[in-house]
Amino acid sequence: MKNTLTLCLVKLGELFYAGGLHRIPYDETSFSYEFVKDEEVAFLFIDKDLAKRIAKKCGGVVINKEITSQEYTQLTIKHECYIKSGKDWNLEQEKVIRKILSN
Repeated sequence: MKNTLTLCLVKLGELFYAGGLHRIPYDETSFSYEFVKDEEVAFLFIDKDLAKRIAKKCGGVVINKEITSQEYTQLTIKHECYIKSGKDWNLEQEKVIRKILSN
């Protein structure tokens, strides 16, 4: 491919790393990661060493992905929308709970 970028994905079985979950760790060895089946919303690593560290921590593997800069932009937008949807869902749940508690 001409004008491509080589980025990395972390793969665990048939799932792909989507990001870390916001949690307060119990200790130095506890962590929370989110994995998705849809490769298009997976997190794309620019830094291969970081991808390797996360793969090692969760028992996954690093796979290289060659994409164009246009594909990178499109996939980054999809990933950001996916991550934002989780935050939006939490806000909606809070509204429902507040409504229930106020009745």
